[in-house]
Amino acid sequence: MPLSHAVTLPFGALGLALAVYCGRRLIGFLKNSVVGRWPVVERQNLELSESGRFLLNIECPQLSFSDFGMGALTLSASVTDASTGREIPVRKVLFGAEVKGFSKRRRPLFSFEPEHAGSYHLVVNGIPDRKGLEKCNFLLCRPLGIRVVALIVGIVVGFVSLALSVVLPLAKS
Repeated sequence: MPLSHAVTLPFGALGLALAVYCGRRLIGFLKNSVVGRWPVVERQNLELSESGRFLLNIECPQLSFSDFGMGALTLSASVTDASTGREIPVRKVLFGAEVKGFSKRRRPLFSFEPEHAGSYHLVVNGIPDRKGLEKCNFLLCRPLGIRVVALIVGIVVGFVSLALSVVLPLAKS
C-alpha cells in the first residue's frame, strides 16, 4: 500500500529545510575558515591575531594547471616566531581535503600551530618559476574538521528524505 502525500510531504519539507540549512552553514564555515591571503612567493611575514592550528593552502583558478606538481612532497616550509626567533614545527599535509568552488580551488600543503598571536616569518622553498602563479595565492585557514563532514551528511540526509517523500507515494505494492 503506497503512502499518501499527506504523510510524506512534511518529511520532504523537513528534508529540504535540513539540506538548505546545512548547505548555508557549510558555505559560511568554509568562508570563515580563511584567516589570510598572500601571494605565492618564497618569503613573507604573517600577522596572526590568535594562536591554534592553521593550514597553509594553495588557492588557484579552477581550470588552471599553474600549481601542477606543487604539493607537500615538492615544497618545504618553515615558520619562525619573529619576536623570539624560535622555529615552529611545520607538518606536511599529504591527504588533505581539497575545496572546490565555481572559480577557484584550494588544497592544503602544510600545518603548523603557533603558541601565541603575533608576527611570524613564513618561508616556502621549491616554488617553481612558472607562468600563471601570479593568479594563485597562499591561504592561511583553520582546519575544517568533523563539522564539515557532519554538514555534508546533513545535506545528503535532507535530499534523500526529500527524494523519498516524492518516490514513496508513487510506489506500488
